[in-house]
Amino acid sequence: MTQNFFRKLVFLLFFLAFFSKPPYVFADDNSDGLTQEEKAEKRLQFNRFVEEELAKEARTKAKESKKEEAAPEKNWSISLTPSYGYERNVNLNSHRQGDTYYEETADAKIKFTHPGFLFLGPGNWGFGGGGDFFNYQHEKEDNYRQLVVGTYADSQLATNLVFKLSYDFSSIDYIHSDPLGYVSHRVKPVLTYSWNKQWAQFVYSSFEFKDYTSRKALSADDFSLEKSRQDTLSEHGMGLRFIPAKTMVFGVTGAYVSNDSNDVFNDFNDYAGPKITGYAFFQLPANFSMIYYGGFDFKKYAGRTFEGSDRTQEDKFFYAGGTLYYDIRKNTQIFLSYLYKQNDSNDITQGYSDYILSAGLTYTI
Repeated sequence: MTQNFFRKLVFLLFFLAFFSKPPYVFADDNSDGLTQEEKAEKRLQFNRFVEEELAKEARTKAKESKKEEAAPEKNWSISLTPSYGYERNVNLNSHRQGDTYYEETADAKIKFTHPGFLFLGPGNWGFGGGGDFFNYQHEKEDNYRQLVVGTYADSQLATNLVFKLSYDFSSIDYIHSDPLGYVSHRVKPVLTYSWNKQWAQFVYSSFEFKDYTSRKALSADDFSLEKSRQDTLSEHGMGLRFIPAKTMVFGVTGAYVSNDSNDVFNDFNDYAGPKITGYAFFQLPANFSMIYYGGFDFKKYAGRTFEGSDRTQEDKFFYAGGTLYYDIRKNTQIFLSYLYKQNDSNDITQGYSDYILSAGLTYTI
């Protein structure tokens, strides 16, 4: 595939996204749609974390696949990424109100090698931190600030077998809505087996504990309890990674996710179900690179019913997108990104479609 082909493809993708409405039609204009809390939760879960994590994973593995040709890797880095974007449906309902936003993220990390201990072989350990500052131009009640610090360690257990354990502490604050803010602790062990230089398989578990510091849990009768609201999110999955060439990386992951809250009355977070994610990364000519990503997420809510039905709510969430990168210099790159997402629910008021266009710059030292 030529460079001109990819340029034309990306231009067409953005043109169609910007001047057309997503094809899916949901509830009528009288629908109340999602609550502010539901919107905040879905944004954090899908808008900027899913695709960002996939992009980072793919680009990291692409660099590793050709590291023998590169200069020795630094054991520390600091990056700053300002970006501007447009979201077509900020309220996630049938009214389809759009808004622009500005986002700035900062990341810092450092790593060291260790010789191994007990039955654990040599590996790396390190820690890092970051901030995410997000601001809509008009929908200011959804603006937030997030700070994250964490640490990790990995070790060679056997030939081609690596174990990694990470811990992250996160604090998120909604500037105009204190009850939505929380702190969380996440622990994630990962076991990876590399069959050869091209194929690798991994299994993982993730446990996240959220504490809503400005909100009490509610009883089944909607009375405030003495304890703060707390949610426990768990995820267990396995994946496959394929690197057919030094300029390509493919990956797919399947997992089962569940969330449980001690807030009995407001239980919209209590769900369980499978999810599938995947990505494809290509290093292109002339300092360009491209990642495509997508996923499907099914949620069956434990006890949440809706008007006109005796069934509990079920959501089928789909998202797909891509990001085009251009390396201006070794430590500076610009990017264009498009993300489409769609939720199909048996509760018609919860269905929506949306897309996000964004552009930005990343500077790393």
